Amino acid sequence: RQRVCEADGTSAWVIALLRKAAGWAASIAIAGVLVAGPDALERRTIAPVAQAETVSVLRGGQVVQLDFGAPPEIKVPVYDHFIMPNGLSVYMIEDHEVPLVSAQIAFHAGDRVDPPGMRGLSKITASTMRLGGSTKLPGNKLNLALEDRAASIEASSESAMVTVSASCLAEDSNVMLREFFDLLRRPAFPQRDIDRVKVQLSGSIARRNDEPEGIAGRETVKMLFGDQSPYAASIENATVRAITRKDVIKFHSTYIAPNNAIFGIIGDFDAPEMRAFLTDLFADWAPQQEGVLVAAGARGAPAVDTTSAMSVRGVARVIDKPELSQAYVRMGMLGGRVSDPDYFALDVLNQILNGLGGRLFNEVRSKDGLAYSVSGQWAAGYDHDGVFIAGGETKGESAGAFVSRVLSVLRSLDSTSPPTQQEVDDAKEATLNSFVFNFQSPAQVLSRVMRYAFYGYPEDFALRYRDGVASVTPADVERAAKSRVREDDFGVVIVGNARTIRAALQRSVPELNIQPRSIDIAP
Repeated sequence: RQRVCEADGTSAWVIALLRKAAGWAASIAIAGVLVAGPDALERRTIAPVAQAETVSVLRGGQVVQLDFGAPPEIKVPVYDHFIMPNGLSVYMIEDHEVPLVSAQIAFHAGDRVDPPGMRGLSKITASTMRLGGSTKLPGNKLNLALEDRAASIEASSESAMVTVSASCLAEDSNVMLREFFDLLRRPAFPQRDIDRVKVQLSGSIARRNDEPEGIAGRETVKMLFGDQSPYAASIENATVRAITRKDVIKFHSTYIAPNNAIFGIIGDFDAPEMRAFLTDLFADWAPQQEGVLVAAGARGAPAVDTTSAMSVRGVARVIDKPELSQAYVRMGMLGGRVSDPDYFALDVLNQILNGLGGRLFNEVRSKDGLAYSVSGQWAAGYDHDGVFIAGGETKGESAGAFVSRVLSVLRSLDSTSPPTQQEVDDAKEATLNSFVFNFQSPAQVLSRVMRYAFYGYPEDFALRYRDGVASVTPADVERAAKSRVREDDFGVVIVGNARTIRAALQRSVPELNIQPRSIDIAP
């Protein structure tokens, strides 16, 4: 194909390069996707997602041709997968490029299984497990052992998982994996380290209102899911104080179990030898009773209560930060899941809305000059409903006009200005070719495969994703936008000077129900 950019010299050059960077110049296309077999996975070849293209631009009065060759074929490494008798699911990739070994284990746990009144328990457990070391090798000795071998072991808690990772030189892998496993099985959890982590969390709580952008993001999630939802509840000083060492030990004994985890390892090793070593290492790790895991919420995601999202439709929550001249605006509604049939069309919609040349950028920033930054993102959840959030930063006195204009752009998608064939083609190309960055290295491949497996998605989901996006039509995007992005369902959060923002909203969107929102931190 050939495109002519009707712009003056330098601008045309920059536009062409940026368009390719966002789209198919990133096309180190996925040429192999892994398909599961009983113990190992065989490689399936996928055709590149883009062809060679020539772009003509005007530069200094002359037509200059930018030639982008066809994307090279990429060989995605094959990985081994097996399940141990105790239920531990193991993924392995040999990678002999450098003499290193990296491993990670992910448990179905995380912030969303914290008991009511003990928000922060999973984070305290993960942090103290690493900080305090094991009963065999206390934290300070573990630190020295890792330093001597240029190795690392880290632990953390996210919304849906607790992860522990390790990396070391290949020659030290057996020694370090034993220490890694000992830490998983027999953490010391000394009281002084639990107290230290609790102090750190209290410090984070004290600072959480320092950044207006962080406030806007946090409060938007609370608005949609509810203040006490497992997906939105904040760690508070009272919940941190309520957590005891006994609670930490119970959390560990409940969730840190082989049949509640997925383990991945990549590096410079022989796969059969590593499999034999791991089988022996993990052999006496007893599984947790299935009934205990079900009762503890480790089997399936908590249900999303839609009460809060329904109650804030047409509501603007204004958080007063009188020192700010800028307004941080977020407009949100509940979204869907990655497994939804219209997920691919909505992913294409993301590309149409965002970035250089995207509708929100063109209309709200470039044409109307209403924003320093603006975006709209359909963020689907893997195992529960996600969110759609649009917003940006603008002058306080422009907050109302900004909200009105963003709603107008979203409304036009299914009425006055539905997506064109060219928009959809460009968005599909950019979406598919940026997706390849998830597979640039064997480590990224392993991480992606493990994430799919963790949430119960098929191991060939990358192939399904590519095919799904490639098959999207303008009618699909228009239909998805009409059924999913409903302006009447939006709630609004704005952080800034409340007096200025209230006046701006009353001028431009008087139909909004303006409510003050306190973010005071309880002692």
